[in-house]
Amino acid sequence: MEGTKNSVSRRSFFKGSMALAAAGLAAGGLAEAAPIFAYAESNESSGEVVRKGHCAGCFYAKCTQLYHVKDGVLTYVEGDPDGLYNKGKCCVRGAAAPMRVYNPYRIKTPMKRTNPEKGLEVNPGWVEISWDEALDEIAERLIAVRQDNPAKLIYLPGFPSWHFPIVGAGWPFATVFGTPNVKSATGSLCSVHLAAAHVHGEFVQTSEMNYSKYVLCVGATVGPNHGVADAGTDFIIDKIENGTRMVVVDPRCGIEASLGEWVPIKPATDLAFLEAVTHSILFEVGKYDEWFVKNRTTGPYLMAPSGDDYMRDPATNKPLVWDSAANGAKTFDDPTIGDLDFALEGTYEVQGQAVQPAFQYLLDTVREYTPEWAEEITTVPASTIRQIAADLVENAQIGATVEINGQTLPLRPAHVNPSRGCTCHRDGQAAFWMAMVINELLGAIAVPGGNTVINYNGHCLQPDEDGVVISEAIAKNSRSPYYEWRYPFDALDVPELIPYSYCPGNRYIWTLLDPEKYHVDYMPDMFIGFGCSLFSKGGDPAVIEEALKKIPFMVHYTYAEDEMAMLSDIVLPDLTNVEADVFYENSAYRPGNGNVGRSYVGHKRIIEPLYGQPNPDDFFLQLADKVGFLTGNGMNCLEFAMNKRWQMKPEYEFDTSRAYTINEMQELRMKNVFGPDASWDKLAETGYYEVMLPENEQYNYSMFPGKTTRHPLYNIAVVKGLKQLKAGLAEAGIEYPLGQEFMDDYEFYAKGFPSWKPTPVMTAGDDFDLNGVVFKIPQFLFDVAGCVQNPMLVETALTDSLQGKILINPVTAERKGLADGDMVYVQSQYGTEIGPYPVKTTNLVHPDAMAVAGGNARYSANLDPLVKQHVKYNKLMSTAYEAVDVLSGGLEVSPAVKLIKA
Repeated sequence: MEGTKNSVSRRSFFKGSMALAAAGLAAGGLAEAAPIFAYAESNESSGEVVRKGHCAGCFYAKCTQLYHVKDGVLTYVEGDPDGLYNKGKCCVRGAAAPMRVYNPYRIKTPMKRTNPEKGLEVNPGWVEISWDEALDEIAERLIAVRQDNPAKLIYLPGFPSWHFPIVGAGWPFATVFGTPNVKSATGSLCSVHLAAAHVHGEFVQTSEMNYSKYVLCVGATVGPNHGVADAGTDFIIDKIENGTRMVVVDPRCGIEASLGEWVPIKPATDLAFLEAVTHSILFEVGKYDEWFVKNRTTGPYLMAPSGDDYMRDPATNKPLVWDSAANGAKTFDDPTIGDLDFALEGTYEVQGQAVQPAFQYLLDTVREYTPEWAEEITTVPASTIRQIAADLVENAQIGATVEINGQTLPLRPAHVNPSRGCTCHRDGQAAFWMAMVINELLGAIAVPGGNTVINYNGHCLQPDEDGVVISEAIAKNSRSPYYEWRYPFDALDVPELIPYSYCPGNRYIWTLLDPEKYHVDYMPDMFIGFGCSLFSKGGDPAVIEEALKKIPFMVHYTYAEDEMAMLSDIVLPDLTNVEADVFYENSAYRPGNGNVGRSYVGHKRIIEPLYGQPNPDDFFLQLADKVGFLTGNGMNCLEFAMNKRWQMKPEYEFDTSRAYTINEMQELRMKNVFGPDASWDKLAETGYYEVMLPENEQYNYSMFPGKTTRHPLYNIAVVKGLKQLKAGLAEAGIEYPLGQEFMDDYEFYAKGFPSWKPTPVMTAGDDFDLNGVVFKIPQFLFDVAGCVQNPMLVETALTDSLQGKILINPVTAERKGLADGDMVYVQSQYGTEIGPYPVKTTNLVHPDAMAVAGGNARYSANLDPLVKQHVKYNKLMSTAYEAVDVLSGGLEVSPAVKLIKA
């Protein structure tokens, strides 16, 4: 079946200067014929110009590049030596930017479906339409949906929607439209943010590497595994080479593990490992940061016997603690309590009830989880677990301080860094919370050398009325820490059913397939996606396909004819970053010297849009104008909503009585952030704006030092969420739609401190004796910037000896009678099968793992056929609720599998 591509072949584009990139990236595979660029409009009359600009080759999107342009054609890319982040370096994704522009499989014009039958292998019968025709038809349908029921619109943005728009009109557009069905399509694999939001009061936790001496990465990377070119990667590697211990607990040995210390672990057993480390710290090492736990956490808070609230003072409603010196209960902020007089252990009578401090609950939870117990589950030797616990405590230097800019801060140069490899399991959020508990025991939260977040909004660590850090969600007024009960359910992803969850787009699949089961009293009439893919962020593609086919009219703003496009009725071609005006905020700024600040990267377009595409923001503004809410008063006005979203100052906020051009809005937002002198011309000189924080303020402890705030040690949010859920179900008089087994698991994990039990991927049966593991590769990171569809990157990836193969340990291969090159099918516990693929043996994966590099195979008939040579790992996963984390709603990524020789 033919896709929408130019008559030029993939191999016709690169010669001359581009051949340098081709030789380095694709072994010359893209440099055989003379270039054909007849369709490229030139900005320059002659000669080559070099323009400084921003790179969007990964989610971080913070490097600056030098773009070589000749006769209006982008010919070559190199790192900017003056780049704040990359210092002249350029990763494989950045170097492949020209092919991102001139990819023959790229969508070039709006198209409309003529074939009513939909499917990933079905020819849509596309016909080209103009932008005005697309705008008119989409607006007409939106007006009808809004008049009927605004909730019948689903808007799902993905990562690309965050990088290119300057004013970010898409999300507020859908909000003002009135639909509750506005979620991030990426959330199914992003539950890593939940615990960070509650413990730190910010969105993304990370490792503070300036002062770190010992970092325990559990299913995580601190940078190098992503193949990011910024100087922070060099900085981290330099730290390792100069003595910082990087201990990586993972089923696979990645870059950091190869440079540091690898601790192989059976897939999906991270919670058991972390429970045992906690046990060893408390019961064997017998040392933790007592001052921190007593004064900076909720460890001493007395818990109500129900476990869902603190014991409270009747007069002030403040949480109570036990003053061991006075032998009585007092409010947590009573100034008469000595720093070390907060009781952490024991049972006390308060208000006629026997109650205990939260810390006692922790002791009781992990008491039975010995290293020997964990060894049987994780295969990590008990001696290794004990050594890790001891090393964490020793390297944390409990009690040490450091003076920075005249402020004395705690110094804790050891911490745990968990991430997606740890969280994307049935018990993943529970495991993540235990990692945060260990950091709190070490006092290694938001201090030099510890586990921290990047903050510049001023609210981070701000306490609520209970003295506890306010959730990131509440502080930004974006969502509650757990979804409040509403019935009838108003959103199609029914967040009330998993109150603690985070933006899981996969839940739309559940209700689309069985709305009655989920008590949804309407179905969507329209879907708008922007750079989103439920296929690359979901499970079995056949199930996703079946669900999306139930939506009557779909619009997809995208780069290529991916799976979402194949099921759409109108597709709109997206810009690449070099064709767009870009002004993008970096939330994780960590250049080579380890400093932290607030920065924006960007540029005016490097080349003219190859096919005349408008900026997506401009399209949404025009759409809002046609639907009738671009200007006006209050929240029924898109410009008002954008003022709120970007926290526009009065002198720069949009006047909601008039319409703006996109360039006017861009200029106002730039001045709003960096002052009246900010301009596109000044941005073009450097490729970035920056505001550095004083070094002491880079550590969030400095903003609320001493006893001014507390981190939640006891996870009261999930306990309250469960209570709310049960009360809501009882009030509505309905059974829990996810079933009793899911509810049983919810009750098991929704505790102040989680317990452990085998998850479904551990009990699938003897035949399913391996667990899947998938890991990122440098060519494709977070599915942004068309990387997965970029022919140069696809060919480059396929030259890697690990690509397109099933990776198993030699011990596993011997046990199964397999050798390198043998073809195997892989069957999942969920009933799906992929293959056949060749086996490759490697000592870099755990004997109980079946690993896949990238797993970026795609399923659309109209994409570059080479994309289909990658392993279809997602097909082994499931979108069903039986295969999600009961606390976060995130997908399980390590299904139980078996290998069958072809």
